Parts: sequence; C-alpha cells; structure tokens
Amino acid sequence: MAENISEINRALEDFDRCDYDAAGKRLVTLYKEEKTELVAYHLSRVYLKKEMYAKAEHLLKGILKDNPNNHSAWYYLGLVYEAWQEKPNNLQLSRNTFLKISQTAPNHEAVCKVLDDVNVQIEVSNSLEGYRGRTDVLTAQDLFNLGFLLQKIEAASLCSCREGLCLRVAQIYQNAKSALVQKQVDRGKSLSEARKMHESEFSVLERILGAYIEKAGFDIKR
Repeated sequence: MAENISEINRALEDFDRCDYDAAGKRLVTLYKEEKTELVAYHLSRVYLKKEMYAKAEHLLKGILKDNPNNHSAWYYLGLVYEAWQEKPNNLQLSRNTFLKISQTAPNHEAVCKVLDDVNVQIEVSNSLEGYRGRTDVLTAQDLFNLGFLLQKIEAASLCSCREGLCLRVAQIYQNAKSALVQKQVDRGKSLSEARKMHESEFSVLERILGAYIEKAGFDIKR
C-alpha cells in the first residue's frame, strides 16, 4: 500500500508539471493492479486534461456509483461535460451535474462560480439561435445585443466553447455584411460601389465584434 501511495504521489508530481502522459502511464498501471477510488479519481483528471472525455466520464461515474457523496467526483464530472463539446447537450449535463452539489459541496463558492459560467454559455448559445439563418441587415439593437453577449463570453472564467460561440457571431456578421451589399446591388449598384457605400457600417460592425471574433482566429476582413 505504501508503495502505491508513493507511486500516486509521483504521478501527481507529473500532473503538476503538466506531464500528463507520464502521470497517466503511472496511474493506468496502478489502476490495472487495483481499481481503487483514489487512483480512478486522479486518472480521470488526467483524461480530462488529455481531452479523453469518455474515459474520464466512465471512471467518474464508476466512483459515483459506489460513493454518490463524492463531491470531487461530481465536480470533475461537471468539468468533463463542460469541455466535451461533441457530446449532445453537454452544457445542460454540466449544469445539472454542478446543481447536484451546488449547496452541499465543501468548495461551495467554487462550484457556484463554475455553475454561473456554464449558465452564461447556455444563455449565449440560446440567444444566438435567434440569429440562425438570418440573412437580413442587423439593426442597431442587434449589434448592441451581440456585443453584450460577447462581453459575457469574455468575462466567463470557464468557457470551453468560447471559440465556437465567437465563430457563430462571426457568421452572423458575415451574413449581415452580405445583406448590406446585396441590398445595394439589387438597387442597381455594382459590387464595388455597394461595398464602398457601406464602409462606415462595416467599420462599426468590425469595431464592435472584431476584437472578440479575431480571438477565435476568424478573418473578419474577408
């Protein structure tokens, strides 16, 4: 047992140095020898860091099946769902997981802060759904609303889908930009004339949205 504890400590040292491969190798070996809750918990944290979310979920659910009062396992399961963007309804799963321990966890304030950040992501994502498929010109109120949503994304400490949300706003911007130009082309203007006529509007859009969108690696100028 003492030998296992020493090996766990070495794995945690690897983890703290961000050497997740080394930490994972030690913990996988230990887990094969003896499937303890402690080893499973630390191995799930490695899998989270390595974006191996299905494996992390499997281990954490196993822990919670035997010990449903393990607040740390609930907390990390919530983090797994928050980061696992490919999983359907991942943010709702994350929120529901954190809600289970939001009032009883020893780290109550930390859980509530993460829960707030998850709720922000859900709110922004739902709000952006209202713009899905829109190809009309954005109003001043639309621009204000989008800017406000992006500020909320930026303020969230935990936001694994920040890039994806910014890209959705970028597409809304591109649709609005195209709508402005097409409106003038339909009135008989050439494409270059139409673009020149709306340079000021494009400038306003880019100032409001560009700082956030460019962080997502999207070329707003194209």
